[in-house]
Amino acid sequence: MRTRVGRNALVVAGSLAIYIVCPVPGKDAPPLLAWLLFAVGVVAIGWAVVALVRRRRTAPEDSGVKLEALVALVYALVVFFALTYLSLATRDDEFVGVDNRVDAMYFTVSTLATVGFGDVHAVGSAARVAVTVQMALDLLVLGIAARLVGPALARRWAEKAA
Repeated sequence: MRTRVGRNALVVAGSLAIYIVCPVPGKDAPPLLAWLLFAVGVVAIGWAVVALVRRRRTAPEDSGVKLEALVALVYALVVFFALTYLSLATRDDEFVGVDNRVDAMYFTVSTLATVGFGDVHAVGSAARVAVTVQMALDLLVLGIAARLVGPALARRWAEKAA
């Protein structure tokens, strides 16, 4: 159990380190480059989701490893979209309230958590496309999480009851 917590802590620290130091294309970058980077990131996250689902099918009893992979996937999703929003915020009329990395992370996490306080929001078409893609991927990841966590919790409750 301690090694899992340690690995998850390393994933969190590594994700935050990448987020802090990763450069983002600004408004001077060609729009095609920004869209290409976005597409590559979405494909990479999609590939990770497919790999996680395949792992679920081939090794249904190994829930601990799959849950760790899911945690890493969620952090990768958050970092990717926070960087995307930070890049989009450098362009005029894309976001209201995203001025720095903290704002971009805050917006990403509030979108993932489906709370959306309204203080930060997308106004431009590109930002709305990115947010819509994040919401779709969030729903997919949350569905996978429910599929992984549900049976594991049911097994634990059954073991405790027995």
